[in-house]
Order: sequence, then C-alpha cells, then structure tokens
Amino acid sequence: MGERRFHAGFGAVLRDNRPDGGALLPLFRRTGLVDPGQGTLRPRLRLRLRGLPQAGIGHQRGRPFRDLDLLQGALAPQAVPEAVAGVPPFLPGRDRIGGPGGEKGPSGFADHVARHGGRILSGGKVVKDRAVTSGKFQCGVSIIVKAFNEAQHIASCLGSALDALGPVGGEVILADSGSTDATVVIASRFPVTIVQLADTSQRCCGIGPQLGYQEAKGEFLFLMDGDMELKPGFLEAALARMAADPGLAGVSGLLEEEGSLNAEYRIRRLMKADDRKAGLVSHLSGGGVYRSAAVRSVGYFSNRNLHAFEELELGARLTGAGWRLERLPMISIRHHPHQKGSFTLLYYRWRSRHFYAPGELFRSALGKPHLRTVLPRFKFIAFVALWWSLTALAFLSPVSPALAGAILAAPFLAMSIRRKGLGNGSYLICSWICGFLGACLGMLRPQVDPAAPIEARILRVGPWRHGRTPASGQGAPLLKRSEA
Repeated sequence: MGERRFHAGFGAVLRDNRPDGGALLPLFRRTGLVDPGQGTLRPRLRLRLRGLPQAGIGHQRGRPFRDLDLLQGALAPQAVPEAVAGVPPFLPGRDRIGGPGGEKGPSGFADHVARHGGRILSGGKVVKDRAVTSGKFQCGVSIIVKAFNEAQHIASCLGSALDALGPVGGEVILADSGSTDATVVIASRFPVTIVQLADTSQRCCGIGPQLGYQEAKGEFLFLMDGDMELKPGFLEAALARMAADPGLAGVSGLLEEEGSLNAEYRIRRLMKADDRKAGLVSHLSGGGVYRSAAVRSVGYFSNRNLHAFEELELGARLTGAGWRLERLPMISIRHHPHQKGSFTLLYYRWRSRHFYAPGELFRSALGKPHLRTVLPRFKFIAFVALWWSLTALAFLSPVSPALAGAILAAPFLAMSIRRKGLGNGSYLICSWICGFLGACLGMLRPQVDPAAPIEARILRVGPWRHGRTPASGQGAPLLKRSEA
C-alpha cells in the first residue's frame, strides 16, 4: 500500500499499515488491534483508517481539535477509553508534540514534560521533582478538580470551571485517582490538564487535591469535587474579597445540595453547622479559593494520608498559623451527592476506608499546634466509647436486663427525636459506630510525609487561559501579579 501517514497529537507514523512512531504501538496492542502473530494492524482497523486525512489531526495553534473524533471513530468503541486514558490525545501549548510526519515522535512528550519539571518513567509515569512545578506563579486561579469514577458529572463540572475562569484567567486541573469508568475519556474533550495517580493503592480523598497542587501554577487555588458545578461570578467575588483583606487565606460560599434523599444529606440540612454559614469559619468544606502563598506557608495543600476531612485538616493548619477563612453569603457550588441508599452509602464508606479518617487525622496532628482545633470535631468517638462502656457494665453487673436494654437503646431514641426521624437517628448512630471502629484502625495505619511528591501520570497538559474583564471581553486580569 506504500507509505501512509497520519498525525493524532502522538507523533506517530503508519508505514505499510504498521505503527512506526513508537507511541501508538503499545496503545494498539493493549486494545487488541494488533495481530499478535504478524505484529501488524488488524484489517478492520486498516480499513477504517483509510477515511482519515493524511495529516493535521490533532492540535493546531488557535484551532479546535475537531479531527480528534475521527481518530476515536477509527478505533473500536471499547478501545476508546484505554486509548484516551493511556496516551494524551493532545498537549496544548506553544509547542506541537510531534509533527505531521511524526518527526519528533514520542520524544516530544518527554521534552514537554521535562520542561515542566518532571521526568518520565516506564509506563508513562511522571514523578515531580518538587511539590510545585514552577517557582514563578501566574496571575489567575488554578481550579483543581479531584475525581474518581465521576463520568456522570465530570462534563458539567469541567464546563462550569472553564466558564468561571473566563473573567479571571487560570487553568483547570483534573486530578484523577485512577478512574475505571469513562471519566478521563469525557475529560479529554475539554482543554484541561489531566494528571492521574500512578499507584491506585494510595487512593484516598486527601491525595487528589495534593496531586493537582503539584501541577498548579496559579497564585490562587480553587478546590472542588468532580460531582460539583462552580457557579458563575463566584471567583470574581472571592478574589475581590481576598484582595481587600490580605489576612484571608481562603474564601468559599454556600453549598447547594441537589437531589439526594438518603439520611446523610437529610441530616446535613438539619444540622446547619457553623462552618457552613456565612462569616468566618474554621475550614472550607465544599471547596473554596485559597492563596497559594498561604498554602506554601503551612507546607502542603492536602494531607495524602487522609481518607476524609482533608479540608478540615487544611483549615486547622491555616488558622493555626494565623490565617483566616471566610464563607461569603452567596452560592458558590452546586453539589450532586451520592444517590445511594442510606445504609448502602454507609457500607460503601466502610469499604473505601472513609471511616479511618478520624484516626488518621488524630495521628497526623499529634504533637502539632492544630491538634486542639481538630479534636472537638470528633466528640462522637468519646460518646461511643462511653456508651459501650456503660452498656457492658450494665450487662455484666447485677442489674435488670430492662435497664441494660434501655442504656443500649437510649442513643437511638434520642438521636431519632433530635434528627426528626427514626431512620435519620439510626443512620447517625450507626455512622458513629463505624467512625469509632474506623478511627481505631486509622490510628494504626502507617503514614508518609504529606509534602512528599506523589508519583503520577501526566495524561495532558492544558493551556493557561488569560483573564478578560467582563465589560470589554479584553484587557488585563482582575488582580495584579504578586511575587511568589
């Protein structure tokens, strides 16, 4: 058939129907599109590749990636997730990674990563040599989206984040903890940086934000989950508030919960916790804007050892260092919570070690100033220990079985009255019991240095978006650049 070339942002060449660029060959082998006997592409793929243009698929400066779908259409449907997750479909920026003939080949990606402070290991792994990629920080916001299996919501999440960046400028970073669904495939359609946890055995809530922080270049950071949507106008309001008060380390808004009927979120609505009200707060649950300088002053962004309460731990460190946190009286986030049943959610959290977090947080805070800040958050552990002790004494001592049973049942009755329902009360007590048991296990779990670099795969490096004033659509960013 002679020489046939196509470019898909990977720097690859097909010669006589064989991948010769080095980057696509492992991809095709993984997806079963290479004949193991002959080492050539299967006829089905060769026929479908004939419809591709000879060159130009992929990134061209200032033009959309309209031809990426042609490559995806050439692959088998079941092959698309691995194709996108395993190799970056394009690397936006000033440099094209691989020309139309693949003259740079896979080395283009290596050069690109090297310029960004990383090094490639086998299997496409990238280890950062420092916690933040650049000593020079750009004026704008790095929106860090932490996600694991959020295919249902990731498109609306990233879309809202990109829209919110329009006036202020910045970047969006998806920190993926090794999703097994189509999260990365869907995210690949957006001009965002995608970084993925290399060792999925380390997966936990605390590692995602720190993973994204390693790639962040903005003077400000915004943290959100993959099942959240960022409201328009919030970033401008938050940055204006922080510009007016240099003592603020972070600013958040009110959280809007959508569509969950399980007991966990019914109880949250009833509790009306102080940290979810407008005003000064102890931590920014549900996402918020942070100063990069404030985060650097306390060592790291998120504790990679924690299976939950990472925002509480960050808030405790910041307030312990003299910074303040504030929640504005405006909605900043729309949250689409778990749609699991109450006790199904409880079981899921036990399996995912969510309940280890109180013990992990206690262990990480031992001997540090913020210990006194986090301890009051876990009074339920002392309550469960006291309750079980009294129940055991009642059953072991010569008292009536009715009294022992009353002691055992009293917390369920009390919480059902307080939380306006037997289901809510029973769920809360069961959650406390799981939290007590999990805390005991979490305190025994070994921990690593929270500030140590996290091994990761950089699947894509997204562009930096320059801010524009809302009035004219052009002009300088809203905030002046400050020295890092």
